[in-house]
Amino acid sequence: MLREGFFEKYFINPLIRDFKNKKEEFIPQQSMPFILTAWGLITIGLFGILIGQVGMLGPEVGFAMIYIIVPIWIIASILPLISVIKRARRDPEPKKLSAEEYYETIKKTMLPLDWILSGAAILFFIFGPIMMESTLRGRNMDILPRGNGDSGVSLLDTDSVYEEPIFNFQVGEDEGEQVDTLGSLEDLDTVSFKDSYDPYVEAAIDSISE
Repeated sequence: MLREGFFEKYFINPLIRDFKNKKEEFIPQQSMPFILTAWGLITIGLFGILIGQVGMLGPEVGFAMIYIIVPIWIIASILPLISVIKRARRDPEPKKLSAEEYYETIKKTMLPLDWILSGAAILFFIFGPIMMESTLRGRNMDILPRGNGDSGVSLLDTDSVYEEPIFNFQVGEDEGEQVDTLGSLEDLDTVSFKDSYDPYVEAAIDSISE
């Protein structure tokens, strides 16, 4: 016979199966800390997943999912939790667990699958907000020519940019003077392939291997 795991014993049975079957018998009051722990782990895992969707799917879709699923989860949890609390108050011999008994019970009831689910819930809770924060920060760094999507203000005047030649100073055609093409804003910094050669730059002979 398979023994009950932590989440089956303290989440599925009291909050789902018993509530669905409308059982009215009392439950041991000492089970309440474990029921609340199981519910809390699943809740923070769900919260982490929803927050992570903001990073994966974008703020619009992610926040829409949060606004829909979170109220549903809260409403669906209220009645089962109230029912469990009422049944625990009917316990004729209430007993409080010590910290040692609490951890000992968790060790006995936690199956490998329960440990995996608990670890996943904690990881989702940690990395979900990190993913959301990364995405929201990234939106402020958008450098598209037509704007950043929020203000609608174009960051560049055109849809394309022109590369500056490797050598910034070119020889003038008439007087042979040095022209700073990088600092000049009058014309576009475009040159022909022939003009991009700078004869004033001497090659480093020592660096050329035979």
